[in-house]
Amino acid sequence: MILKTGMSAVAQRSFTLEEVKTYCSYSLDINPIHYDSQAAQNTGFENVLVPGLLVASLFGGIMGTQLPGFGTIHLHQEVSFLKPVYINEKVTATITVEKIRYDKPIVSFNCEAVKANGEIAITGKAIVKVPKQYLNDENQD
Repeated sequence: MILKTGMSAVAQRSFTLEEVKTYCSYSLDINPIHYDSQAAQNTGFENVLVPGLLVASLFGGIMGTQLPGFGTIHLHQEVSFLKPVYINEKVTATITVEKIRYDKPIVSFNCEAVKANGEIAITGKAIVKVPKQYLNDENQD
């Protein structure tokens, strides 16, 4: 596959309480809003929150397996957390090629995670280094 500006890829999933607990144990994020519904509600949320960075990790998963694909190296990620994602709530992560630097080879992406109700949970940008096989510098955009 040769990358072009505007190409996009999508992944959908929800996160279980067990997955969140495992992530929290690895990341040392022991904030009870990630595993205790009463603590989450006391903080003003409807239910247990999926850590935002766990949701944002879907972007890297898409880049490393779908677009561009294997061999992609994540160089930079910025994210804004706009709405909470709750346990067992489906979220759709989308990445879209924004810019290609053929001289490096580096690709910039727009990233967005949308909840099942249509609310945007996360927006951001990513920059990745890609294997040259994904670029065709004769067709620069």
